[in-house]
Amino acid sequence: MPTATSLERSGPGRGASVLLLCTVLSGCAEGPPGELSVASVEQKAMGERPPATMVASFDGLGVGFTGPQGPATGRNPSDNSLAVGPDHIVQTVNSRLAIFTKKGQRFDTAGRVLYGAVPTNTVFQGFGGTCEARNNGDAAYAPDGFYRRMASPAIDRMGNIGIGYSFGDTPRFAGQRFAARLADDPPGILTLQEAVLVEGDGAQTGTLRWEDYTQTAIDPSDDCTIWYVGDYFKRDADSYSTRIGAFGLPGCDG
Repeated sequence: MPTATSLERSGPGRGASVLLLCTVLSGCAEGPPGELSVASVEQKAMGERPPATMVASFDGLGVGFTGPQGPATGRNPSDNSLAVGPDHIVQTVNSRLAIFTKKGQRFDTAGRVLYGAVPTNTVFQGFGGTCEARNNGDAAYAPDGFYRRMASPAIDRMGNIGIGYSFGDTPRFAGQRFAARLADDPPGILTLQEAVLVEGDGAQTGTLRWEDYTQTAIDPSDDCTIWYVGDYFKRDADSYSTRIGAFGLPGCDG
């Protein structure tokens, strides 16, 4: 790894990028004065250790899928999202949703279809409003008149569910927010008020659509902390920035 001094000499903007490469590759060394040389990024030979153990593999939504509510064939591109709990695996692809078994204490196999394929707006039946009426996919929830889209959920080891999503609509620029529910809450309700990860401060122009994905990830060090990443625009910026945050839910101690 380079020292702080060598990074400082390489310049403030460049130093951060080089540090990332050095961290991943562990292949940095001092070059000419004030410079860093970096090992080749491209690996041209297979690793020598055995491959990762595949503990589960099964077909999800798409051609060949048939569930209790029928088949599912979608359009391109496929926007896959996955959430895994103690006993279930939930998959959404664009505007369709399915629930599968997860091998463990409750089920003896992974990948058996329990529910689906159904439209994703099935989740919002009885709520009223746009999310129930329109099956546009990627919806989160609508406690007010603003849009919440491009959602990504995660489940901690206590069964609590957190969900991050893009937020916005006139007069609010698009940003990122996070809401949640606890394991013993009534079905279909996000009971924790939403947290603001970042407020947008500019408008996206000159492109067809707003981001493709957001993403949550459970921290493996505690199986409680939920990390989340999504896009936003800074004032007068010509392209997007990303904001990464981490959230903890009540009852799950990290």
